[in-house]
Amino acid sequence: MIWEDRQITIKTATAEQAANLPLRKEPSRQGDLRLIEVEGFDLTPCGGTHAYRTGEVGLIAVRNWERAKGLTRIEFVAGGRALADYRRANKTARTVAGLFSAGRDDAPKLAARMVEENKELHRRVRCLEEAAAGVEAERLLASASPNAAGVRVVTQILDDRDAESLKQLAQALIAHSHTIALLASREQEAARLVLPGQPIPPVT
Repeated sequence: MIWEDRQITIKTATAEQAANLPLRKEPSRQGDLRLIEVEGFDLTPCGGTHAYRTGEVGLIAVRNWERAKGLTRIEFVAGGRALADYRRANKTARTVAGLFSAGRDDAPKLAARMVEENKELHRRVRCLEEAAAGVEAERLLASASPNAAGVRVVTQILDDRDAESLKQLAQALIAHSHTIALLASREQEAARLVLPGQPIPPVT
């Protein structure tokens, strides 16, 4: 309808006259109505500002939509705002493509591949960390002497360890019977503490 540049006409009608017209929606007020007609397309009561021809709109771009209370909420921009939005989106797309030294249209495929590779690298790192945690746990256990109840208590403060790494080391420690682990990590302004629970059987 925009490209066809159809004429938009403003009309007035009484409520009785409007009742016999093919209005897109029922009027929300009584008395004389202001009707906006898009040639051969739409007839709607409205008191707002309108263009004189559909071509004046220039462009409509839907940015987003979502379900809300049984309806669909649509976010869109039109005219100069749509052009400005496209320019921003195009600049962002070209910037991302530049990171891959690729064309704009190739960026999504390359980004998706990088995400999958990153997931695989994370999986491998976690496997290596798990193996390293087992070795580190053995070293810590070797330096921890059992107390009078035969329980080894391992306490250690580590640097730059994330929560998952601390958890893996703690699990590797308490996998050994009669062992309690209390681990901490410091990273700049943050600190983490892990104290995994493990039932200690009574010593007879």
